Amino acid sequence: MERYDIAIIGTGPAGLEAAITAKIRNKKIILFGNKNLSLKVEKAHTIQNYLGLPDIGGEELKAAYEAHLKAMDIEITEDKINAVTRWASILPCREMEQTMRHRQSFLQPESALQRHIRVRSSF
Repeated sequence: MERYDIAIIGTGPAGLEAAITAKIRNKKIILFGNKNLSLKVEKAHTIQNYLGLPDIGGEELKAAYEAHLKAMDIEITEDKINAVTRWASILPCREMEQTMRHRQSFLQPESALQRHIRVRSSF
């Protein structure tokens, strides 16, 4: 059974930032989400409020995200998570395929919390 320091659910800007930050801190991570990243970002004609990148297009920002993930060697796992539980100091998550992955921390970006349960632990 593979173990991770941190599991991150969501491939929007917050989830990607969490994955990059964890990777920089030498944490073993797993990133669950859509390999297409954020469709909301991709569909945006112009994004004017992204710090440091004024007037960037959604497709251009998506390409920048993909390049950054590739440079950091971060892979996206497209499995769907349907349960997260606490078991001692480990948080197992159950995927739709009924496989289990264990990790010590769990991050779920705030945007994803509107649709899912809230479980958060610091790293």
